[in-house]
Amino acid sequence: MLPDVEDDAAIVRPALHVEVIDRLRDMIAEGLLVAGERINERMLCERFGISRTPLREALLVLQGEGLITLSPRKGAYVTKMSLDQIRDILELIGGLEAVAAKFRCERATAKEVDQIEASHIAMVDLFRRGNMLDYFKVNERIHLAIVAASGNAELARVHSTMRRRVMRALYSPLIKPERWRQSIVEHEEFIVALKARDGARLGKLLTNHALKTWDEVRKNGYK
Repeated sequence: MLPDVEDDAAIVRPALHVEVIDRLRDMIAEGLLVAGERINERMLCERFGISRTPLREALLVLQGEGLITLSPRKGAYVTKMSLDQIRDILELIGGLEAVAAKFRCERATAKEVDQIEASHIAMVDLFRRGNMLDYFKVNERIHLAIVAASGNAELARVHSTMRRRVMRALYSPLIKPERWRQSIVEHEEFIVALKARDGARLGKLLTNHALKTWDEVRKNGYK
């Protein structure tokens, strides 16, 4: 079970650089840093209790992930993606997860399946408690674990990069209670297919899951 996070607590060393990056990712996912809007560096430094140096180092890392755009004239702002870009990436994610699912079911050990099921149980508990941010983090952990365990490092790298780029689009549909509940049902089906070692079924479920996310974004946006 993940601990509750105090968003406004001051960050302390030695994990300063990593913690700043994680906090900024959370704020982007939750929409607290809005796509296309300039980032107020002074406000963030005051909120986190840090200097400009670690913040700017974190922004450089997030620029490399495609989450932040740095401009000499505009400063730093959250990268705004078009709906076409989001659709293309979500379709790619669905395809990558479908390929990985086949390998995952063939190669997964009982221990690995148990670990993913344990993460799922923790995620369901977070859903019941209404803890959306930590739910989202465990949800991401499950998707990454399925792909990483395929044994294909390049597939896992591309998949992780793509999910980071559209993290706000992945998070925003959960704001609708009916979609959040449906997501839980879909994840229950993932676990059943995984335990049955049914790679074809798991791949289809993962692909449909990504396409349903796109359908929600298409209809409702992701701001």
